[in-house]
Amino acid sequence: METKKINEEIQNYVLKIINDQFMYSEEIVDKCLEFFGDRISTPNPKLTIKNQIKILSDEKLVAYYHGYKITAKGKAQI
Repeated sequence: METKKINEEIQNYVLKIINDQFMYSEEIVDKCLEFFGDRISTPNPKLTIKNQIKILSDEKLVAYYHGYKITAKGKAQI
C-alpha cells in the first residue's frame, strides 16, 4: 500500500516539475531523488522513478520530444 502511495506522489511530482519546463530523464530522476530522499525504499530508486515516468508516458500525460514535456492531458491531471 505504501509503495502505491509513493508511486502516485512521484507521478504527481514529475508532472509538477515538467509543467514548468521540459527536462531530460536524468534531470527528472535527480530532482525526484532530492525531493523524496529516503522515502523511496526500493532497492533501485532510480529505476522506480524511471518506471513512473514510463507509466506517465504510456498514459499520454507526458511526451518525449528530445526531453520530457507535459501534454494537455497531463496539464488537466494536475
